[in-house]
Amino acid sequence: MSTQLEKYKIIFEQALTKLHEETKIKFQEIEKVSQTLENDLKEIQKENSELETQNQELQKTNHILKRKIDANKNNFENQLEEIWRSTKIQSTLQEQEKKITSIKNNFD
Repeated sequence: MSTQLEKYKIIFEQALTKLHEETKIKFQEIEKVSQTLENDLKEIQKENSELETQNQELQKTNHILKRKIDANKNNFENQLEEIWRSTKIQSTLQEQEKKITSIKNNFD
């Protein structure tokens, strides 16, 4: 019976050794994947940081462009108002000239 027990012991030890080797291989594979994921994460964080910097620059540019657009809009509105005033003054002057001409014609 002890020889039978010795056989089982040997089989068990072999199975345990095989399981240990397979576990060791799987652990190494997991370590490789973990390292790859860490490297990927670092790369993503680096890209994210670069994108955040670009975003900040774009926001600054956007703010500057909005201010320029507002300034141009105000300038355009002021020019339109000035043109409208000029036109109104010119129209008033023309009316006055017509009245003066009419008055002159009445005296002639």
